[in-house]
Amino acid sequence: MTLLTADDVLNVKFQVSSFKEGYNQDEVDEFLDEVTTTMRGLEERLGALREPASPSHRRAEILLTSGNVRSIRFATTRWSGYHIDEVDAFLAQVVAAMETLEAQLGNAFAGQPGTSAGVGGAYGADPAQSGYTSGGGRRDQRFSVRRGDRPA
Repeated sequence: MTLLTADDVLNVKFQVSSFKEGYNQDEVDEFLDEVTTTMRGLEERLGALREPASPSHRRAEILLTSGNVRSIRFATTRWSGYHIDEVDAFLAQVVAAMETLEAQLGNAFAGQPGTSAGVGGAYGADPAQSGYTSGGGRRDQRFSVRRGDRPA
């Protein structure tokens, strides 16, 4: 199976459900923008290990971990929401790709002094950094329903 790339995340399209429960499109799109940025950062860091970066090279941010993607919750709507099954299936692929990239980076940094476990301290050790934040670091409570949490 080919791993997803940041470009795959950027270009994904989901079907829209009308009059049937679906994920809020704006929330999903905003989150996928952050996933794209994160995956670019992971891909760039992995590439930088293979090739020296030029002095003008600016590193992309790593905003999320695979665990953050796994635990995301989106509000649902009955008016023009993304198909829940499609989004959930795609996010499972994103988690797999991010876990692979994180493991590759973790292996590359293993045993180097001054680096923490994972990707050389890229995520920080502050527990407040875990979970999705939006709007300048404020925890966004709008994401409320994940597939398994919906009432029957």
